[in-house]
Amino acid sequence: MGNISSSNNSKNTSETKFENFYDVIDYIATYYILTMDFKSLSKLSEKEYCDKLVVLTSDIIQKHFTDLEITYLAQRIKDGLQVNDLSKEKVSFINKGRLEGLDISNDTNKSIKKKRVCIGIAKFYVKIAHIFAAIIMTINPVYTYKDQTGQTVKTGLLEKDKIPKRAQRKLFKLNICDNRIRALKKGQIIDKTTGNITLQPKVCDFNATKTGLDKTLADEPGIQELMNLYLDDNYDYSNGTFTGMSEETKKVFLRDLKLFYTAFTGNETMPPEITKFSDIKLRDYRKRSSCQGENPMLRQKYTLNVKDKLFVDYADNIKNMIANAADNQSKLLEIINEIFTYVIDPYSGKKVIRINPKLTDELLQKCIEKARRFIIQLYIKCETDYVDGVKLFEAIIEAKILETTEKQIKNLELESKKIIDETKKLVTPMPVSAPMPVAAPAPLPVPIKEQIDAPIVVAMPIRQQPLAAAYGMPSSMPSTLPITSISTPSITTISPSITTTTY
Repeated sequence: MGNISSSNNSKNTSETKFENFYDVIDYIATYYILTMDFKSLSKLSEKEYCDKLVVLTSDIIQKHFTDLEITYLAQRIKDGLQVNDLSKEKVSFINKGRLEGLDISNDTNKSIKKKRVCIGIAKFYVKIAHIFAAIIMTINPVYTYKDQTGQTVKTGLLEKDKIPKRAQRKLFKLNICDNRIRALKKGQIIDKTTGNITLQPKVCDFNATKTGLDKTLADEPGIQELMNLYLDDNYDYSNGTFTGMSEETKKVFLRDLKLFYTAFTGNETMPPEITKFSDIKLRDYRKRSSCQGENPMLRQKYTLNVKDKLFVDYADNIKNMIANAADNQSKLLEIINEIFTYVIDPYSGKKVIRINPKLTDELLQKCIEKARRFIIQLYIKCETDYVDGVKLFEAIIEAKILETTEKQIKNLELESKKIIDETKKLVTPMPVSAPMPVAAPAPLPVPIKEQIDAPIVVAMPIRQQPLAAAYGMPSSMPSTLPITSISTPSITTISPSITTTTY
């Protein structure tokens, strides 16, 4: 680390000046903490890790550090040119070789204090580590690469330095939100020629482990890291870990647990036996009838046009999931900026990360509470958006079933008509005879009135032979004798009087 110096020059920013003992401790702790992973950080109470820290008490600094106001030639840039100006500044300095010898562990009276100080430092920085880990897990970047044997290896962000320099690596985000977004987008194939899209999201096996067991909420990435943000009590100074929750935090945890239970199970009432995240079983989509049978509907592919309203709603839901996740992650970035800051190395010009010197234990606790709230909002929103996506996909299935049924009915009607037409061609029609003439019925007799105004013509048959000769009539006499002048209204019937002679 070299000589430790502090500057009180008002021109310097708060990120670059060390003013007291706590600034020194912050610098030392930050230097080692950011070069260790979070598991090592939790072991800061162990002698092996504590020995890596050089702990200086305020009385050691006052006793062994030399305070001096010096005048030196400072170099700066003015109008694009290097300019050397004389400058005065108060500094504290010590010989580099003496620094580790000033560690309180070398003081017989303070050797026990060294361990207690390490634990005290760890208590503050473990909280920072927990926040950082919980925020990182909302993204959960995982790198994959192939080792020398050709095997695929996965490693997290905190083990990124273990990846061989020449290895080709791919980055995946394996967090609660991205896992659900990928599940809804799975199997999407767009045909640019027809404008159709095929959907086959992952639903039935989504909440099942690789071995086929039901998942609990604790199996989801980032949940264990979130749980650590509730541990704020019963700090074990022997191992540097929190083992419990304060009464106030416990009430907050149970309230948040209820929110998770409702969102991830769909049930409103949480049973009393649910006391931790691992007690919450996720929705088991495999038990749905649409996920069972030989051809379960939720496992099939469905094609529809990209302009179809149902697909537009489905796609918009995924877009909202991505936007909501990005919005909540932006809020978490604000917390990172409150906890961490950086200074510019005057020699290399690079940014050097450190803990914000303005961060106190009280401010840190507020950051923890905000981080919990933002992470909960993020995870619950992603789950409810995924459930909405499944419902929209089920609506697409119902619409496709209705469309298929209507097509089947139409096809059956066309097939039925075709069969009828072909049957008519095979059957020879019977000849149809002309209708037989039917005699008109005889008219009914018309009753004759008592008085007949119109003249009556009576045609009487006359036998020509042998009666004509008997009466001495000529043979050429007409066969009918018209009677034209009969006008007897009192006569009802007219009967000719014919005398027949018998020989």
